[in-house]
Amino acid sequence: MASKSFLALALGAALLLAGPTGFGPREAFAQACLPQSEVRAAVASGVPPLSVYLPQLRSRGEVVSSCLARQGNSYIYVVGLLQGGGQVTTIRFNANTGP
Repeated sequence: MASKSFLALALGAALLLAGPTGFGPREAFAQACLPQSEVRAAVASGVPPLSVYLPQLRSRGEVVSSCLARQGNSYIYVVGLLQGGGQVTTIRFNANTGP
């Protein structure tokens, strides 16, 4: 029978070789984002484009990522901001009312 430490080592190696599981924060963020075709349709139907809010967002940090997503029956923007000290924070706000 194999020792516990050998089994733990084997399990760790298997997980390392398997790579990411696809269920981390990046994947959750990506799954929430609408495809570009739906973004264009939403903007065409009256949702303000993110560019309307860029001056206000840039006063809070450098925009490093963004996407449009649905939350219930409305749209939200999910924006990653790089702030002083290198910290990235994610903010979410109603696409019609702004941050």
